[in-house]
Amino acid sequence: MERLDAYEFHGIALLNKVKPHSEFRGPHKSGLAKMVAIGLGKHVVASVLHARGYAGRTRHIPRMAELFL
Repeated sequence: MERLDAYEFHGIALLNKVKPHSEFRGPHKSGLAKMVAIGLGKHVVASVLHARGYAGRTRHIPRMAELFL
């Protein structure tokens, strides 16, 4: 199966369920910004964000989502 990157598509629909994240606090706990940053970033971005620890995620998730958008 061929793997495609998000930028190769004409459009992307993100569907979100709202639930509090149990491990960290901030404005982007579980939502579209997190889906964009970690989901569209695939394993590479998810690994980088997880390696930086929970404390920095409240800053890094919005910044990464902004870069993708």
